[in-house]
Amino acid sequence: MSSTSQIGGGLTNIVSTSQLKSRLVIWSPDGLWWVEEKLAGDQVDHVAVMSNMLPGLHSLVRVVVGEPTAARMLEKHAHEILYAVYWWAIPTAKFFLGMLIIDTWQYFLHRAMHTNIYLYKKFHSVHHRLYVPYAFGALYNHPLEGFLLDTVGAGIAEFVAGMTTREATLLFVVSTFKTVDDHCGYNLPLDPLQMFSGNNADYHDIHHQVIGIKSNFSQPFFIHWDVILGTRMTRKDIELRRQKGKQRSE
Repeated sequence: MSSTSQIGGGLTNIVSTSQLKSRLVIWSPDGLWWVEEKLAGDQVDHVAVMSNMLPGLHSLVRVVVGEPTAARMLEKHAHEILYAVYWWAIPTAKFFLGMLIIDTWQYFLHRAMHTNIYLYKKFHSVHHRLYVPYAFGALYNHPLEGFLLDTVGAGIAEFVAGMTTREATLLFVVSTFKTVDDHCGYNLPLDPLQMFSGNNADYHDIHHQVIGIKSNFSQPFFIHWDVILGTRMTRKDIELRRQKGKQRSE
């Protein structure tokens, strides 16, 4: 055995995986949970998991289309259906659930930071130094606010939705892109991140204006909480307010 192999083997014995992980978490208080042991990829017996799903899938199809049709469908297409459900339907459902959880967490915490004077002055006012939002200022926050609003909320979404590390990583990447895009200051017509929801750059730009600072708390994906709780403001609403103001002054 060469000296290089001996050294490599020695290092492998000295620096175990757990020891390496303990060094990786130094920079982040949530890192210990983030790099925990979790089966993924080739470590998971995907065929066995899909096989365990078959009874539940049969029951679901039977309820939807009836027993005779369900039996024929599964006899011919069980593998295709299981594959589509396991690799596409379930991850997609978990992804959208994660989006809704992040939206819920951020709406209520964001709104609290505007309604509570202490929270606003101490933490959230840092972000609102940006009177005109721009992309690089999207995550310009007080460190504690950034941790609570973004990191903790994303961790809760991953945990509650039961995401794998890869699924969660995709959610976090899209969420970050969406946040930056919503602060870019441009409502681009062909921007896919601004096409699937009313929560876009123009929507969030209103929130950064004086007239809309107590509105449009939703971020980063959808606007349902603003609509449900009456905190949504549009350009049309702003124009109506200005017209009413002119009428009163006259």
